[in-house]
Amino acid sequence: MNWSVAFGAQRVEPRWAGPPMRFFPDAQSLCRHVAKHLLTFPESLAWHLAYGALQELYVADDENGLWNLRRTIEQGLDPLPRVVEIYRAAVCEAWEDAERLGWIVTKSDVIVGFGSSAVLALAERDGREWCLRTAFLPGHGEPAAQHRLRRGRDERVTPYQPLHERLEARRAKEWNAEQRHFYLVFRVGVQAVRARHFHCSEWSGNEETCHYALLKTVLPSPSLKIDDWLEARKRCGRGS
Repeated sequence: MNWSVAFGAQRVEPRWAGPPMRFFPDAQSLCRHVAKHLLTFPESLAWHLAYGALQELYVADDENGLWNLRRTIEQGLDPLPRVVEIYRAAVCEAWEDAERLGWIVTKSDVIVGFGSSAVLALAERDGREWCLRTAFLPGHGEPAAQHRLRRGRDERVTPYQPLHERLEARRAKEWNAEQRHFYLVFRVGVQAVRARHFHCSEWSGNEETCHYALLKTVLPSPSLKIDDWLEARKRCGRGS
């Protein structure tokens, strides 16, 4: 299946009061984002924890398999159409949740939101319409998350360990799916936005990264308890 034909004209249509928007500027941008985020370890593992349906479609920690999938996509083919469907649904959920929970900021020609699943989405005005520019799970794709850092005792789970190491920690093995989603994906995402992104100034770098920092004023505290997160998810119609 040709990626451009299948997905080039897709739109994001969340059930919210915000504007309709295109699902990325073009098929190539969508291709790059799926390859970079859903099909690149270790963020691929985080997507599996947040959206369990992906576990049936590919192995999140098989780096050779992921490389082959990324290569196929780069050739303009779509080997996993269901992955794109889940990604698009996740983006819609992110906007809907962000509006309901107040985890959304609009500034000039930019909208940035954070969903209860921990998906960060950013859209920009492109002429007369809005266009999704990126959507990912923060805290898992940065270089620091891809290297082996100092780890504590085996039973400890810390945000400074790579995700695959945290999953192997004794405590994490005892968690259910919702606990893993909260502690290993959602809370890490909140911490990443608060700790690693900064408001724009004449000395700051990437403008897109600066936009993420707008969320600092609306995101919950990193000390948010899992029961409060589950209640927030329930308000959005998510989870069990």
